[in-house]
Amino acid sequence: MAENTFRGSSEGYAANAMNTVKDYMGMNNNSPATKDPTTQQIIAAAALFTVGAALLGLSGLTFAGTIIGIAVATPLFVLFSPIIIPAALSIALAVTGVVASGAFGITALSSLYWLARYMRRMRGPAREQLEHAMWRVQEHPGWQKISS
Repeated sequence: MAENTFRGSSEGYAANAMNTVKDYMGMNNNSPATKDPTTQQIIAAAALFTVGAALLGLSGLTFAGTIIGIAVATPLFVLFSPIIIPAALSIALAVTGVVASGAFGITALSSLYWLARYMRRMRGPAREQLEHAMWRVQEHPGWQKISS
């Protein structure tokens, strides 16, 4: 009874799904996977095998070269570490200083740009106070005492 209710409307769907899986795996007699390969497929497989083998060989050579390079460089790093470590630290600090200097410069320029835009838009008593302060700075030298 349960078998009959399970086979209801989904029987066609299950059969199609199974045929699709069999086609993919090459298990159907009429599927393209069981037919003889064409000349184009054989040439493509041979080309892919050749390219894959060449790339695998290059990968192996690169790996061997890396291992040999590490084997040669490790004793040199150990011998010259009293020189290499301070040099690396100096270079790292110099690069950090240059990057920080650039960041501070960009921050200063953007702040001055914002201040200039703010001053151009300013109106009313704040602008008059600023103009008065600028006049006082221009009229009186820094060594002279200003009384209010």
